[in-house]
Amino acid sequence: DKGLDIHCYPLLIVYLIFEAYLKYLTLKNYYSIPENQYDWVYPPYERYSFIMIVTVLEWLAYTCGVLLAVHFSIGASYAIIKYNYLVMALILSSFGKCLLMFLMLWDYEQAFGTMLNVFVVMSNWVAVKAFLDGSNLASTAIAFGLEFKIVFRIILYFVAPWYLFEII
Repeated sequence: DKGLDIHCYPLLIVYLIFEAYLKYLTLKNYYSIPENQYDWVYPPYERYSFIMIVTVLEWLAYTCGVLLAVHFSIGASYAIIKYNYLVMALILSSFGKCLLMFLMLWDYEQAFGTMLNVFVVMSNWVAVKAFLDGSNLASTAIAFGLEFKIVFRIILYFVAPWYLFEII
């Protein structure tokens, strides 16, 4: 009942690697256009560790937003809320990120990654709704998580203005 299941960690790492790869492709496609080329020592898409750290921090911001929304909405009505189950539900319901591996094999439009992210958000909504026993608070929790993620991206934009801002 404490911590995450051992099988969730490799799955989370794979999801984060695929998401970082999608961010890498987005930056590479944007800065490969002649009008967007700058005289960089290292182009922004070659900052791999920065992209991976941003991906992990975005996931943490999203997850913390969902957890806070659930805590504030149902925290007083239940004696014990097993937040580790909610985090595992979010990780397992992000199975759609595995489809990002097709971006490594074939050349897809950038909209494919956006559609997969929307699919993952909808899957997360279903998982949170199941965790809350069909409560209508799932939409609020997911929206709160997305707001945390967007606020993180806005703050990141002020730190690294070359980093592209995406909504989802």
